[in-house]
Amino acid sequence: MLKTLDARLAHFGYTHEWLRVGVITESGLAAQLSEFEASDDKNKEHYRCAAFLQYIKGLTAVSDSVLNSLLELTDVGSDGCDLRHNRAMELVLGDLLTDQQMTRLLERPNLQEHQCVRRAVDRAIIRLRMHAEGLTDEVFSSVCDLNDQVMQLLVLDRHDLRRNHLEWISQHGHNRALRNRSKTMLQSRKFRSA
Repeated sequence: MLKTLDARLAHFGYTHEWLRVGVITESGLAAQLSEFEASDDKNKEHYRCAAFLQYIKGLTAVSDSVLNSLLELTDVGSDGCDLRHNRAMELVLGDLLTDQQMTRLLERPNLQEHQCVRRAVDRAIIRLRMHAEGLTDEVFSSVCDLNDQVMQLLVLDRHDLRRNHLEWISQHGHNRALRNRSKTMLQSRKFRSA
């Protein structure tokens, strides 16, 4: 049994920074250790990931200082898993960040070239704009520039979709399925008369 706090932190690959930020607590660490000992899951990175997800689940927004602290968390486990990119993705997907925070996220050296994080941030920024402004021509232009299947599907399901949007997707959509769906929608009564 791991008796000291340092031994428990090291066992799972946490640093004291995880405690200071509040992602894991001493009682949470003890609970994870009990679960680890009783479970068949001996992948310690799963426990770090679970602690992080549990922490951000309780948030409604993230201040710049907390964001910086969360992005500075390191993994020092014997498993060798570095979950920084995963944590950045979870913050973006959790709709906790402002568009300015997401833009700054992409400026971080360890995330700059990570394509999945970049794509998630681009999608999230466009979704935020779409929510705030509606599907304006300017927002739609951002969707076109991204040329992303997920965003084009989102556009096709919007109530404020316009004929010119459908025409563009029918010609330039990310894949054949999107182009065909757009062509079918153009034939509907709603868009034939538009």
